Amino acid sequence: MKSVRTMLKALFLGVAVYLAWFLLPNLLYLAGAILFPDYRQQLLDYLGYFGTALSALAVMGAAALFGKSFRKTAAWTPGCSTLTAHVGALGFGICANTAVSALLTLLPLPEALIGEYAEQSQGVYDPAHAVLSLVSVAILAPVFEEILFRGYIFGFFREGFPFWVAAIASSALFGFAHGQLLWICYAAGMGLLFCVIRERSGTLTLCITAHMGFNLTAVPQLLFSGIGWTFGGLLASGAVGVFLAVILWKKVLFGKNVSV
Repeated sequence: MKSVRTMLKALFLGVAVYLAWFLLPNLLYLAGAILFPDYRQQLLDYLGYFGTALSALAVMGAAALFGKSFRKTAAWTPGCSTLTAHVGALGFGICANTAVSALLTLLPLPEALIGEYAEQSQGVYDPAHAVLSLVSVAILAPVFEEILFRGYIFGFFREGFPFWVAAIASSALFGFAHGQLLWICYAAGMGLLFCVIRERSGTLTLCITAHMGFNLTAVPQLLFSGIGWTFGGLLASGAVGVFLAVILWKKVLFGKNVSV
């Protein structure tokens, strides 16, 4: 059992990182809007692409100043896992997204909620900045969100709390960071799985690879959202996604039995 002081310190550090993620892009926007009022929309667009990366870099710098090793705190140890496991993590993310997308389409959810979800999802991809949109979704978001949420926030929480407390707390924050209700639900669920991956593998890079696979699958879904699926097709794709995700999780990511 950790001491109260250790738990409070862990809680403070984790919440501080979350606040840094939230506040830094907003403060930059406010400063830029005051100094360059004619470029507010462009500033908002670019902070949408690079805001999380800037926050992560700021947190990495601040943590280093206070003697917090990036490799140790954020578990940046790619050598702890094999290339095969990283490929398996990529496949797991792809299969997980396939299953989640099929489930969301099959569930009898309110039309207003689905419409809100579709509108926000489409907002991720901007044809006017196609390359930046794709790079942001497929590379920047997985790398820097994992550094912040599974690296620092979960890492700091883990210093003061048992695994499941740290995992649930950091995953809830990750879910709330996504704003829209359906995004909150499945982002929190995936965040919990990414915490398990970090805990069992000892490395953040597997989480990043899995997150990349998840986001990569969203790219063609956004580009070809007008294509209709039959009920049977959705059911089959969801079932195959779940089946392959479980196989990859058990046989490729974690071939040996390791318990949390």
